[in-house]
Amino acid sequence: MKKTQKIQIDKNYPPILAWVYQGDKVETKLKKISWAFFSILLLIFSSNAFCGTPGTIKWSQKYESANIPSVAIGKDGTVYATGGTRLKAINPANGVIIWNFAPGTTFPSSPVILIDGSICVGGSNGTLYVVNKNGTLRWSKGFGSSINYEVATNTDGTIFLAHGNKLYCISMDGEIIWTYTATDNFNSPPVIGIDGSLYLSAAVPRTLYAINPDGTLKWKKQFPWAAGNDYDDPALLGIPAVDLNGLIFVGDSRGYLRGIAPETGTLKYEYGGMDRASMTYQPITTTNGYVFIGCSNTLIYKFPGGITFLPQGAVMSTPAIGADGKLYFGVAYQVNYHQYYFYAVSSSNMGEVWKCYIGHQMLSSPAIGKDGIAYVGTQDGYIYAIYIENTEYQKNSPYPKYRHDNYNSGNSMYNTYIKCQPAVYNYGNVNLGAKSYKTFALTNISNTSYTVGNISISGENHLEGEFFITDDCSGESILAGQTLYFTVCFRPLLNGKRSAAVRIPFGDKVTVIGLFGNGGGDGQSALVAIVYDGSNGNLVEEAEVKVAGQTGMTDAEGKCVFSPLDAGGYEIEVNKDGYSPQTKSVEILASSNVYKNIVIYPSDFTEPKITDVSSKYEGTVFYIDGVNFNVEFTVNIDWAGHTPGRVKFITPKQTIEEPTNASVVKRTFNMGADFGVGGTLKVQAITESGAISEEKEANFVVIKPLPFFPLAVLDMGSYFSYESKFGINWNLFNEGVNGSSIPSDIPLFGGNPVWLKFIPTVSAEVTSDGAAEIGLEFEGMQKEQKIESGNLAGFSFSLYPMVDIEGQYYPSLSDWDWGGYAGIHGKAEFKKSWPFVVMAGPVPVPMYAKASFSLEAEALLGVTSIDPLGLNGKISIEPYVRGSLGAGVDEMLAVEGWIGGGLTMGLQFPEEPTLEELSIFLNGGFTIYAFLFTWENELLHWEWSLIEKKLVSSKVPVLDIDHPSVAPRDYLQKNNYGMFAGGKILTKSSDARTQYYTLQENVFPHSEPAISSSGQYLYAVWLYDDPQRSSLNRTKLVFSSFDGTTWSEPVAVSDDGTADFHPDIIVFDDGYAAVVWENAKTQLPDDTTFEQMTQNLEICVSFYNPETKTWTPQYSLTDNNYLDRSPKIKGPDKNTLMVIWVSNPDNHITGNTQNPNVIYSTVWDGTNWAVPVTVVDASNYPDFKKPLLGYDFGFRKVRDDWTAGLVYFCFDMDEDLSTINDREIFANEWDSLNLKGWRANPWNRTNDNLPDGNVRVFTIGNQFEIYFLKGNHICKTSYFLSDNAYEPVVFYTFEGDYSSNISDYKIARHPDGRVAIVWTEPEQFSSDLFAVFYDPVAKLCGKPQRLTDDSETEHSPVVAFYDHDTLISIYDRVYLDVFEEKMCLSSGKNVRLPIVKSISTDLAFFIHTITEDVSFETGSFVITPRNPQIGSTAEIYITIENTGNTVLSNIPVYFYADDPDNGGTLIGNTIITSNLVPGETTIVSVEWEVPAVSKPVTIYAVIDPEDTLSGEISSNNTTSIDCIFPDIGSANLTGCFITEDLLFVTGTLQNIGSLPSGQFVVEVHRDSPDGELIYQDNINQLLPNEIRQINFLFNVTDPKNLYLYLIADPQNAVREYDETNNMYVYKLNPSLLMGDINDDGEVDISDVILCLRMAIGLPVVINSQQYNPPYSDRLKKLADMNSEQTIDISDVILILRKAIGLD
Repeated sequence: MKKTQKIQIDKNYPPILAWVYQGDKVETKLKKISWAFFSILLLIFSSNAFCGTPGTIKWSQKYESANIPSVAIGKDGTVYATGGTRLKAINPANGVIIWNFAPGTTFPSSPVILIDGSICVGGSNGTLYVVNKNGTLRWSKGFGSSINYEVATNTDGTIFLAHGNKLYCISMDGEIIWTYTATDNFNSPPVIGIDGSLYLSAAVPRTLYAINPDGTLKWKKQFPWAAGNDYDDPALLGIPAVDLNGLIFVGDSRGYLRGIAPETGTLKYEYGGMDRASMTYQPITTTNGYVFIGCSNTLIYKFPGGITFLPQGAVMSTPAIGADGKLYFGVAYQVNYHQYYFYAVSSSNMGEVWKCYIGHQMLSSPAIGKDGIAYVGTQDGYIYAIYIENTEYQKNSPYPKYRHDNYNSGNSMYNTYIKCQPAVYNYGNVNLGAKSYKTFALTNISNTSYTVGNISISGENHLEGEFFITDDCSGESILAGQTLYFTVCFRPLLNGKRSAAVRIPFGDKVTVIGLFGNGGGDGQSALVAIVYDGSNGNLVEEAEVKVAGQTGMTDAEGKCVFSPLDAGGYEIEVNKDGYSPQTKSVEILASSNVYKNIVIYPSDFTEPKITDVSSKYEGTVFYIDGVNFNVEFTVNIDWAGHTPGRVKFITPKQTIEEPTNASVVKRTFNMGADFGVGGTLKVQAITESGAISEEKEANFVVIKPLPFFPLAVLDMGSYFSYESKFGINWNLFNEGVNGSSIPSDIPLFGGNPVWLKFIPTVSAEVTSDGAAEIGLEFEGMQKEQKIESGNLAGFSFSLYPMVDIEGQYYPSLSDWDWGGYAGIHGKAEFKKSWPFVVMAGPVPVPMYAKASFSLEAEALLGVTSIDPLGLNGKISIEPYVRGSLGAGVDEMLAVEGWIGGGLTMGLQFPEEPTLEELSIFLNGGFTIYAFLFTWENELLHWEWSLIEKKLVSSKVPVLDIDHPSVAPRDYLQKNNYGMFAGGKILTKSSDARTQYYTLQENVFPHSEPAISSSGQYLYAVWLYDDPQRSSLNRTKLVFSSFDGTTWSEPVAVSDDGTADFHPDIIVFDDGYAAVVWENAKTQLPDDTTFEQMTQNLEICVSFYNPETKTWTPQYSLTDNNYLDRSPKIKGPDKNTLMVIWVSNPDNHITGNTQNPNVIYSTVWDGTNWAVPVTVVDASNYPDFKKPLLGYDFGFRKVRDDWTAGLVYFCFDMDEDLSTINDREIFANEWDSLNLKGWRANPWNRTNDNLPDGNVRVFTIGNQFEIYFLKGNHICKTSYFLSDNAYEPVVFYTFEGDYSSNISDYKIARHPDGRVAIVWTEPEQFSSDLFAVFYDPVAKLCGKPQRLTDDSETEHSPVVAFYDHDTLISIYDRVYLDVFEEKMCLSSGKNVRLPIVKSISTDLAFFIHTITEDVSFETGSFVITPRNPQIGSTAEIYITIENTGNTVLSNIPVYFYADDPDNGGTLIGNTIITSNLVPGETTIVSVEWEVPAVSKPVTIYAVIDPEDTLSGEISSNNTTSIDCIFPDIGSANLTGCFITEDLLFVTGTLQNIGSLPSGQFVVEVHRDSPDGELIYQDNINQLLPNEIRQINFLFNVTDPKNLYLYLIADPQNAVREYDETNNMYVYKLNPSLLMGDINDDGEVDISDVILCLRMAIGLPVVINSQQYNPPYSDRLKKLADMNSEQTIDISDVILILRKAIGLD
């Protein structure tokens, strides 16, 4: 419907036509003469003189493939255009591009020319660019997301950018001056008003922002629906424009144009175009008071008057008005296809002058240059230059074109005749009562002389006298080019922002400037006393008011101002002749304005009184602004004999007078909407005669809302609280450095980010006493759930959040006072390993260091405020590094190593920068045990500070080989030293498969056990420190045998009283055994040196007889004066053995080219040991002179006269023992028959860039099986006599966190092919044993399995299979203690570094049973959907895990509905056919057609119910989960009045679950879930998807803001799927909207039909309820529009007018 009616909202605000030209005929003539004169000048002097026919095209060019927004025109006529990816400078004469600026983004908005000629434009990449006039970049600044709107710029070059919900003020150099953050996103570019304020529409319906020039909010208004438009609610405002007097005009998306007062945001005008047609395009305003605006309905409008022009297409842009008074514009969407014209239309009669065919849609607005050319862009990338009849646009119009001018500045302040400088002035902060002056310059920039009218101060945000003019130039003439001056003084009387407008009239025009200032300082306050006559309620003039020795008189408004005052308590004395004196107390806070109403009464008058204003909540009650909460107040009145009249309720937002004849009055207020922060409720009684009581104030405080948190009220009757509707993610801090900042060579940390963040999910509660608590939100997650907290050393870590923030609102401060803390706590563990080599003098110690990071945090910050977030204190996060070293040359020495230290990261709040400190510190140490000597030293020492960005210190110490010390014997002092337990002490058992025992307590720390099994025999030997011996002779080799349950008491092996080392043992099927070891050939005194000891070591051997249980005397295989070490013994039987050992005549432990090793072997034939022979002649093979790092061999009998052997060696090829990738493996072969010994030409088995080592050789039948480590792979190969060795294949690959220690894994191999790989895995400062099992049937290895899990260090393990299914390991278990030493970092901070010491060592063992076991992964049982409907199809998933030690396949998994052992029904089954290796998981699933059942179903999953997996453990093969429940939902609750007080209530319940519900109760309560019970009923059952209605009548005695709570099953009698949907809340709004017969909150056509049926006497149906004549009183009242007590056609017409917006 077309609407052209003008609506004048405020009669005191003159219409536009009252502000325009007077004597327009004279000016029109002068104007025509002026234009004629200047036209002649242009023809004579301008080379660009107008020379084309109006409405013809000068040129057109295609520049882009997309829309070209409105162009800008520079002073020299250059045309600047965007669109596409280029900012283009275009020659206006021919359209040729002068230059392009293309930064790699698109430009969605128009260019803006700044005051110096540079061009400003925003890109879709979120960057704002300022480009020089020559096309070069001056500067750019990023803002995140796409910049979609033009900037505005003022006369000093300042830039204003609207982006998201922020308005930025930016200097010409790109610095941000201020930022205003709105609560809504902006929906338009900013427009600068004539007082310098900025106006922008918001992306919420009908909302406009006004921002002061200093970046503070001037006002924000959401305007009501346009009159009569019932569909206008979602209407968005468009781009504002400004008229001559500063009035803001803005259209909306529903076809309305509004005129708005700039000072207050008051709606002054409202014009209607075509309903629901968009008018969001920027309007233009003219000097004669008209507004023109385009519309999407193919019209252009002229207001006032609503005159239109109908072009052939929609006007979806802003027209431009030329100096000739014509409107110029193009059209977009149109009726006739491709009939797109550019129009010239008369602005006076809206008639067409001419049109030019373009043929392309024009969404951009034209710009008119000095050359008389209009430039307009098209949707498909063209620019057209079109001749028109005038030169340039109408500059004297207040807003003549899009963005005001050809620069697209958006600045209305350009358009003045008399310019005032400064146009906006801020006095800053001025103390109360002090004066500050500013002189302003008025310059006539026109060619006409004017007389300055009366300069006046206006505006609402100041008291009279706060701004006043001193030096005045009012009434003076101002000639063209002349400047006059006037001065304005600012003398604030009240605290806070004060503002005013200075209106400077001249002729029939006016210039307006803005004044700002802030009153107050040094805690000054002000008091405004307002005096009333209590007998009649009138203001009292000339009453004497005394405060603090000051006396004043009230003015005509009854006011008396006292300023400044100090904070404190004051007595106010009021006196006036004929009145009783009145004294009132007042408390004045610092920096406040206090308004105090005082009522005085004539001397003989008895005043009425308000005795009490209360609610059901006792004491001082705190309510939160912005959170809806209806509270009823009761007012008790003593009328003192007067006739009651009315009660006045006074709030900051409204004053309500309620007639009454009672002494008790009640009224309900929305505490979150009716008052505002600090708002009060004052109540005053007014008698029938007009006498008033003193105001009585209710005892409550309305407080600031908590930022971030959406709150809802939880009413508990006598008290209440506010609670978060849902948790929010709170970004408390997010600080750190990226990996590039940390040098890559720092162990563990190098090249990785160090980052700490704390973004917990929190919720809030505010109680009625003004206390607030912010804590963690656990809705939807388990309590004590960790949150992601940062990154460290390449790992992400999570910690527990800690938030305990308490706040109290203090009315005296009008703010919250916050305390408490926020932070993180807990422990994060992660591991990292890396290989390296430590030189122990000449001995290489190849290791994997594995560090376990332990970040234990109790990091707390004090919280001082939450908006903005204020944190106080320092968080020091100090992740600690604890590592142990796996060392590996166990034939020569043993190593204990550790790494400690970490990182300290300091975040200091509130100082900047927040990251105060970041230092990395690491230290490490190791102890090398060689025989009975030790070397203890630091391994590394690092400190690095990020702040200084330099390495402070780095140290890798060198071990002094010449000064070892004798290993201490402090363990001898331990209780129960050496007590033999023999396996009788069970230390722990993780499950039935692994039993842990102590073999011997408090033993020698490096007992070097060896173990061997064959048949039923399992033997072990180890070193025992005999306390009866001297220090360097202490180690005695002892022996014990295992009987399947316990170990025998250890006995010495051929003891000669000297030290023994490094034993190796072999046992045979008949129980005979042989052992070889290093033995000191003589007892050594305590002052023996390390070299002297090594010279005395010889290789000895002894045999064990199981029948006599004795050992033969030792036999020495060597007798020399140099080092013999690392013996090994192998053989097929007790009569066929070989021993190999390493000798070094120079006593060099590893040997090298200068000090080469000699490798010997000897053979036992059952009677004698053969003369030792060299395994390799090193003189012919230089590679065998390299350092020898390890070896192993095999020896077998081919036949009685023929033996064969194979030895593998690991050598360091470059003799640089600090490197590992050059380690290679060599082999040699023994053949007693064909070679008569060792092969003369040994061969190389590896030659690559990977570390190769740790060889293990087994004799299996007629072949040798060899395992060795290559990088992180264990490789395997085989060798047959007289055949070449097979190429090695990868047997197992270490993955993930496992260190795959290059020199410490052990292998046990059973004759049937089962293999166990066991290694020591570092865990923090300690280590544990892990294993991988090889299944010979499936020929697959499993995943790593932990064999020990404790805080001790397990090292030196030896392993053997006792039988097919039993693995036994003996190892040293070391108990550790960690000490700390202080270290002062370069930053001055003291940190504590760990020093790890061993306390004691036990010799321990475990028995691990190889089992088959498969079970369910915990928590993996899932049904989708969780509560399936009967008849639907559900998916059932569960994860199966192989928790045993063997590979399994063909694993059956069955699913049952209910217990299969009690008649459960089979749902389906599946078989895992693929191999499932130990530790591996797989998901299985079945579909389930949900049957008709009558009760919840338990779904069972069963592995192998028919026991097809022989030997598999079945105790953990069953699990279950419940599903299929009813689900009762409270779907709806509505009410409809039958009479004035009788409410017909309808409630709806529905079972949205899968089963019938069974019997339950339904209840309806009022006001709260625990409030008055007004309805109750029993529901026998609800079937699935059944809907049940309840109906009842409710007598509403007080309908104001009534809440009803519908609750299904309040006693939880029904086991449901979801209990959270059992309540529905209904709010009754009892206010009558006349004409709203169906009570739906609006008057529309449905109400017209209902009224028509009532007028002719037909039944009406409302909310499923039929009403018959004579209808209810409420219906008749709603329909009786003219109050004639009858319903007739006149009421129908009135409702129809209201429905269509006419009334």
